[in-house]
Amino acid sequence: MNRKIISQGIVAKRIRKESFTCLKQVIALEGYHDDGKTSVIKTLIGELYRRDPKSWRGARKFNPDKVKITGSKYEGECSAVFYYRGVMIAIYSGGDNPSVIAGNFEFFARHHAVIGITAVKVEVEGKTTLAATAYAQAESIIGFKSTRISIRGKKLREEKQEMEIVEEIIAALDAIVDKHKEEK
Repeated sequence: MNRKIISQGIVAKRIRKESFTCLKQVIALEGYHDDGKTSVIKTLIGELYRRDPKSWRGARKFNPDKVKITGSKYEGECSAVFYYRGVMIAIYSGGDNPSVIAGNFEFFARHHAVIGITAVKVEVEGKTTLAATAYAQAESIIGFKSTRISIRGKKLREEKQEMEIVEEIIAALDAIVDKHKEEK
């Protein structure tokens, strides 16, 4: 069976438009395998918390070790929820396969996020990944607006490089929040 059809089936089965009455916008950090998507999102979570600790809405107390890039016993993906400038946002760092993408959107729905932030693995050897196909499928089903920030091929390995992308994400987030508040 075609892997693309399987991917779309996973998303269609797990994502129902009626579960996403809150979600209006998603910021997708796009990159290739091992470009640093998870590191950037962990750095973003740490920076948002640093700027406004009272905005944290995670299920557990904020743990700075979970967003450390090096020297942390917490490897892999992480998530966060913030009440950012009066708007609920949910962040999930995973984005390498259709099941994870669907799970990210389920996480956004569970937390009534108006804005979601996630990673999306794109293109492998010139071919669109199943993760990118799943993201496009979710976008089609839910109907949210998408802001894409690309780190394709950058292979971010330094904190300064990651912070430049984090600042770009926060600028996009601020613009989305401002627009959302104007429309209310």
